[in-house]
Amino acid sequence: MMLLGKLIKHVIRAQGPFVDELADHDPELADAIAAEAGRAGMDSRGFVADTISRYLGYEASDSWTTIIGNIQRSDDPGFAFISTVMRARLDHQCEHRA
Repeated sequence: MMLLGKLIKHVIRAQGPFVDELADHDPELADAIAAEAGRAGMDSRGFVADTISRYLGYEASDSWTTIIGNIQRSDDPGFAFISTVMRARLDHQCEHRA
């Protein structure tokens, strides 16, 4: 298992198999990401990288409470982090949107 900080670094650089891993963990989420990425004129990898970068740069600190809770309850903290942020973007709940 990759450390969360290293995973985030790979994601915001659009490196590694994180999109495939998302699809393995949650095919519905991966499909929703692909659809939204297509509407934004991006591929899934770029869309996830953009979302995570924006989140880290702009999201309010209180939203981190949700992420930390999800990470603590998960066997896969990396997936918990990425899926929580991506669901917020897909549900248009992020404070900073494209």
